[in-house]
Amino acid sequence: MSYVLLSLCLGLAHSRARTDLTIDNFDPAEVVRYPLVIVQGAAEGPEMAIGTSWKTANRFPVVNHRYTSAVELKPGRNMLFLHSGPDTLKFRLDYKPMTNPNKVLAIYVCAADALEDPKITRDRCDVAMKTMQSLTAEAMNRAGYGRKASPLDLAQDGKISLRVVKSPKTLAELEAMDETTTRAHVSDLTLELVKQASSGWQIWLGFGNVDPATHKSRGLRTLKVAHDPGVKDVDWWPETLKDICRVNCDDLSSWDKFNAARFSYDPSMQPDGLNKPAVTLSPPTIRLEGDDVVIDAPNGLRVAGAEGDGIPSWFTEYKGADPPKNVKLSRKGLRAKMAETKLVLRILVVDDKGGHAQVDDKG
Repeated sequence: MSYVLLSLCLGLAHSRARTDLTIDNFDPAEVVRYPLVIVQGAAEGPEMAIGTSWKTANRFPVVNHRYTSAVELKPGRNMLFLHSGPDTLKFRLDYKPMTNPNKVLAIYVCAADALEDPKITRDRCDVAMKTMQSLTAEAMNRAGYGRKASPLDLAQDGKISLRVVKSPKTLAELEAMDETTTRAHVSDLTLELVKQASSGWQIWLGFGNVDPATHKSRGLRTLKVAHDPGVKDVDWWPETLKDICRVNCDDLSSWDKFNAARFSYDPSMQPDGLNKPAVTLSPPTIRLEGDDVVIDAPNGLRVAGAEGDGIPSWFTEYKGADPPKNVKLSRKGLRAKMAETKLVLRILVVDDKGGHAQVDDKG
């Protein structure tokens, strides 16, 4: 799974003569299952402050009477305090930590001669991981599946348990590597940790991004992130929540609906895991027989879809209490739904327990 880090909006384009201070994306006393929440609403002043106390409140910009902010909750009942312009607001949210044992590990790989402060590194990884978790939950909620996200591996102090791995190579040696060599090197370094990951992992690299103008490393504020272990640039890595909205982005990240449907049944996305049946049933299977796509799903079929040329293009979802165990689709029919697909058609299915299967139809 890939994520777009810190795609927080600074406001929606609405003009109003007078705006009350509101929270629009949560209900009062709503229960959330992850610690960092992204709060959106209306405000009158040029900025707003939000926190679980006035003393700890962080300030965020207000643009066209709209704001997007972030606040971290403690387990149990939380009272949020908001202030903007002439208005104040108290708003209750309850945080119930997830009990799903399948947790995402955070791994940080640095050079042998790295000099960064380990506390700053952990704080930044903590903010980044929790922000991505919250963005995932918001994207899933907008897609109609509720605020689902994979649980993070948290320590007793509420911050992530960061696994730090030092490369035997120096920073100069690491930055001289091309992307393919970097990926292979990081994979070797983190292999044993990745094997321990029950759900997934996020690998942060403390090297590899050099300013083309000065040929110097941009340091901790510009790192690369690897997931399984693809490499992406991270343009801004905040140390604290108050730094988040220094990024000027257009809107919150969103997921393709097909991917949202598929991940909504994934065991790692269930807050309290899955109740496993007494007898473990087989995962789904797909067979191509003439024009038929034959799908067998002993646990019940939830999602069936197809994508062409890497772009999710069509899917159907079975939401009833008794999902079908056997389904037939037409290969010609699938291609007709995606007229622009000229190459391999990938067919994917997910069952009620998150089991999945895929097959490539080469036509």
